[in-house]
Amino acid sequence: MTKIRVSAPARIHMGILNPSSSPGPSVGDRLYAAVGVGIAEPRTVVDVEPSDGLQVRGLSADTSKSFATKILDHYKLNGAKIDVRSVLPRHAGLGSTTQLSLSIATGITKAYGLDIDTVELARVLGRGTQSAIGTYAFQHGGFIVDGGWGQDTTFPPLLVHYDFPEDWGFLIVIPKSRSFDETEELEVFEKLPTPHEKLVYEACYRILLGMAPAVVEKNILAFGANLTKLQEVVGAMFSQAQGGVFQPHSAPLIEKLRGMGAIGVGQSSWGPAVYALFEPEKREDIVKVLKEEILYGDSIKESGGTMYGVSDWGEMYFTHADNNGAVVI
Repeated sequence: MTKIRVSAPARIHMGILNPSSSPGPSVGDRLYAAVGVGIAEPRTVVDVEPSDGLQVRGLSADTSKSFATKILDHYKLNGAKIDVRSVLPRHAGLGSTTQLSLSIATGITKAYGLDIDTVELARVLGRGTQSAIGTYAFQHGGFIVDGGWGQDTTFPPLLVHYDFPEDWGFLIVIPKSRSFDETEELEVFEKLPTPHEKLVYEACYRILLGMAPAVVEKNILAFGANLTKLQEVVGAMFSQAQGGVFQPHSAPLIEKLRGMGAIGVGQSSWGPAVYALFEPEKREDIVKVLKEEILYGDSIKESGGTMYGVSDWGEMYFTHADNNGAVVI
């Protein structure tokens, strides 16, 4: 038994492919399936060590305590001392709940010398009910496609996992508004109309014959074009729930990012976080614009290839993919 630190990446969620769970006919017999990318920043950082009881301090303490209790009870462990040092923005579309819950679960089990698979921990915690992108971003990082839910599925299977080119830059904007919490999200899914089958088929095409081969071939132009189109297709499926192809708080930011010369743009999950993909050759230009025109000067921080700052648009990260998943120290 020892003290453990877990540092987990955020993830960009690029779309669910067959989202309807409402009563009545659906497109095929497999729901959900999703695509996304693990990103280097922001991160969840949690310190854990064994203890006779449960003590939680730091950020999101009440939520963290509920996750810890589930794991301690399930594996019949005495207790844990937990310090939540860093969390992702809550309900912003970057996977805050999954990354925090899995960080705590991994920290507790590792501190007790247990080697539990990430997917098993996710199942114990009740994650992956629609999408497993957050779980696989925690486990592997990189570019991920999960297979959704069929009749005999116990957890969405990992279909595609590739390293994502780390010299491709993601500019992420997180406005102050927040999206649905977990309970509200479930209610929304139950009310979604069945999407038109052409939208589902095109979403699958954009991933299988667009984005995935573009990652393998490191073709950023093809990836960006297919990503943007996928966002429009998926947004059309969710437009009734979120008030348009993009959430109202996200749509104006998408246009601002297009104006900066992005190769591809999108809204992560329900938003309001949005992101833009930029070519490596544009990095110096983007950094200059951020420093001189967009970010508040006293808010700028740079570390490990990521620039962070605050602007009139919201919090901003100019970062890159994470191809490692959670790091356990």
